[in-house]
Amino acid sequence: MRRIVAALVVAMLAVSISGCGGGGTETTETGTEAVNTAEQTANTAEQAQTGGATAAPEDEGMQALADNSPTETVTYEPLVPAGVTPPPSVAQRIKERQPFVLVFYDNDQPVTDDQKRVIARVQKKYRGLTDLVSFDIGKFVTTGSSGLPEVDEDLLKEENETTRQAVELATALKVNYTPFVIVVDKFGYTTYRGRGLVDNGTLEREVLRVGE
Repeated sequence: MRRIVAALVVAMLAVSISGCGGGGTETTETGTEAVNTAEQTANTAEQAQTGGATAAPEDEGMQALADNSPTETVTYEPLVPAGVTPPPSVAQRIKERQPFVLVFYDNDQPVTDDQKRVIARVQKKYRGLTDLVSFDIGKFVTTGSSGLPEVDEDLLKEENETTRQAVELATALKVNYTPFVIVVDKFGYTTYRGRGLVDNGTLEREVLRVGE
């Protein structure tokens, strides 16, 4: 009888131990599932964040100015026409065989700030390739009914010699719009003329051409 009772006790203990073992395994699996679920949730969130976000373009202002350059027909000839005395800053670059970007602008125009940003960015990126020479001619030069520039001589005569030379050069070059960008190579010859806002890509290309 004792053997039977002992056998029953042993059997019950075996069943109890087996039940406890199963519970431990289940808990472990549940823990693993919880970890996997957390990882999946994190991965899903990361993918959603990465996939859903649109990278902002570098310098959106520059992107907005792209492809906005009305290029004029260029004749490869000396920048300074015969009989015209250029401002000293222009004459010096030509003498030193230094390529430069010549800009005629009107400081009262909002577009002038856009053009200055484009030029500053290109000058910084390709430092040393070209110099920058610029003149504010807005209050002295207007566009006549014929489409050619007209100079306010009464206003101009009160200015210094350099300003008068800049306006004379602009008139000789038929600068009838501002901003007006001209790129000059080391020989003093014109390689590019842009009427209006010159975009970043166009100016980069022209600076690289004369800086080679």
